[in-house]
Amino acid sequence: MKSPLYHKKSKKVAYKGVFYASLLELKFVLLIEDKCSWIREPKTIFYNPENYKHTTYINEKTKRYTPDFLVRKWSDNSAYIIEIKPEKLRHSTQMKVRQKVMNNYIKDNGLDWKFVVLTEKDIHLKPYQKEKYIQVTKDNKRFSARLALIKKDLKFNNDPQKYFSAIPQLKTNEITTQEYIRYVKYGKLPDEF
Repeated sequence: MKSPLYHKKSKKVAYKGVFYASLLELKFVLLIEDKCSWIREPKTIFYNPENYKHTTYINEKTKRYTPDFLVRKWSDNSAYIIEIKPEKLRHSTQMKVRQKVMNNYIKDNGLDWKFVVLTEKDIHLKPYQKEKYIQVTKDNKRFSARLALIKKDLKFNNDPQKYFSAIPQLKTNEITTQEYIRYVKYGKLPDEF
């Protein structure tokens, strides 16, 4: 069930081969793309709602959570699980539950990630990023029609196509998609594997 605080539908948009569920997510990516690597919806975590521990045993009580982004900064190799929400949801019960689930998952798996909730108050674009944002949103005017066709294709096609990626389109052949994902998740470059 959707939270009663969600009263208006987010505009969906695509950029660099990745599908974003809101314009705020797009702004976040434009803000970080020059200094970070990222994965969109990096992991779905199934958890027990009684103790917020992740589980592989799924039953009727099991819940799931998929964070918006996993981001790794190039400057210091730090990693963050990012949840993008409107300001009015920053301190909601839902965010407290998600924080507990992620903190348990990070601790139990020995990961170097930190959980952060960002809102429109935290995301401020520079002038050149604002120009890019305007251009990307203009380029996405026909996106809703394209999305409707994709939904129909997914419904009726027995061999569905992969339309969007979880990572941005790589501009280099020096690193593979798998190496990029390993870097964002674990902070290790290809020659360190």
